Amino acid sequence: MNKDAITERAKVAAKVKKDSELAEIIGISAPDFSNRKKRGTHETLIIEWAARSGYNVNWLLTGDGEMRPSQAFGNGQVKEDPGRYRFSTEHQHLIDIFEASHPEIQKCALRMLEESAKESRENVGGGSGCAGKKSA
Repeated sequence: MNKDAITERAKVAAKVKKDSELAEIIGISAPDFSNRKKRGTHETLIIEWAARSGYNVNWLLTGDGEMRPSQAFGNGQVKEDPGRYRFSTEHQHLIDIFEASHPEIQKCALRMLEESAKESRENVGGGSGCAGKKSA
């Protein structure tokens, strides 16, 4: 497996030119990416990012096939879904932390988030900007 080619194809997919830009997109710091690249362990993160983002992992690894799998629609046309599985850096970071956590921590975190979301829906008013608690 040519790790440099994987990195370059990932940059094409992410529409970036620098390793530091790719690092940000996959959710790690530029120094962390650089260290992983030196050790030859960065490709796992790239592959995981590509799979989550809807890219064709076979294309990423070999260059064969399409960059993104196409989706067939009822009218027989085939269209790409370029926004599929794209997350903001903050969302991706949250996902990465969650996935790296112990299953019991994941369960606890989900319960806390669900309770917090419920409380927010009950106590936070609408409008623009940062909403505060409704006054009684």
